[in-house]
Amino acid sequence: MYPMIQKRFKAPVTAIITPVCRAMLRIGLSANAVTIIGSAGVTFSAIYFFAEGSFFIGTLIVSFFALSDLLDGTMARISKTDGTRWGALLDSTLDRISDAGIAIKNEEVSGKEARDLSDAEVITVLSREAKKRREAAEAFEQAGAADRAAKEKAEGVIIAEYLPAQLSESEIKEIIAAAIAESGATGPQQMGQVMKLIQPKIAGRADGGIVSSLVKAALSGGK
Repeated sequence: MYPMIQKRFKAPVTAIITPVCRAMLRIGLSANAVTIIGSAGVTFSAIYFFAEGSFFIGTLIVSFFALSDLLDGTMARISKTDGTRWGALLDSTLDRISDAGIAIKNEEVSGKEARDLSDAEVITVLSREAKKRREAAEAFEQAGAADRAAKEKAEGVIIAEYLPAQLSESEIKEIIAAAIAESGATGPQQMGQVMKLIQPKIAGRADGGIVSSLVKAALSGGK
């Protein structure tokens, strides 16, 4: 939602915000400070208003703070001092934290009643967000868009910082072997039984697609 809001309003707003950006720079406000304020506003607004069921006002306020991404970028270009790697990293990091916060809150209010997610459910949401970045990076690489692929990978790395340490392939295979032994599974038709035992042990710690392929291989007589 955050990027969609930016794209929709960017063209008509850019011409208006330049004088505002110049004024903010004159009073000593930096592009990085605007990045922090905007990201905090997006995250807090989504968490508070969406939880209260105030979706309309919440969307309006999130939209307002989302425009900070236009402000900080314009300020960096005007000042030619904040357009540093640090500024870009800060901007990207806070954007991903905002996105993750919104995704978690959306999950909390997606049912009939709002609820607090458990730690395991939060990990599931973050894992899903990380997977989206991996898949997008692969798609961009196949399309020859190396820069965009690198951006998606970098965003995935930021989200991964909030996930448990990822299991290696050998560690996954050990868990699979133990689950097969425990379930007594002898073939692919019993894959569901094995996955049921594995899931709690690998939640948020391994890609589901990779785990499924390893389980299938193990039950088919592979290693």
